[in-house]
Amino acid sequence: MLDFLPPIYREIAEIAGLDAVMKLGAAKGGTRVFIPRPEHCGPEHWLRFAVGEAAAQAICNWRGGEDIVLPVAPQNTPAGRRRLALAALEAGASANEAAAKAGVHVRTIYSYRARDLVKSNQLSLFDD
Repeated sequence: MLDFLPPIYREIAEIAGLDAVMKLGAAKGGTRVFIPRPEHCGPEHWLRFAVGEAAAQAICNWRGGEDIVLPVAPQNTPAGRRRLALAALEAGASANEAAAKAGVHVRTIYSYRARDLVKSNQLSLFDD
């Protein structure tokens, strides 16, 4: 389900959750950031503000004391928004929930569903 994410974001999603990836990407995507060691990630640190205390601790335990380059946030590209929406729908989200998660209009979700339905009904030109 996380195959659409760049490798660094996949790793973060595995240890801190997809929500933390989206928040981190929105806050610092496209930049190089320093991840502090767990003991230096106090209540006023930007990472805690960006992703919350539990996710920040998980990220600090994972790569504390290192610089990492964060790709542009997945939700900041059309393809990324589409993948987020489809992943949310696959996970059982409603159209409204998927739209909120991907940052698109609910009508866009209906369009995604319609396109996928057409694709799934289309016959292959080649034998499988």
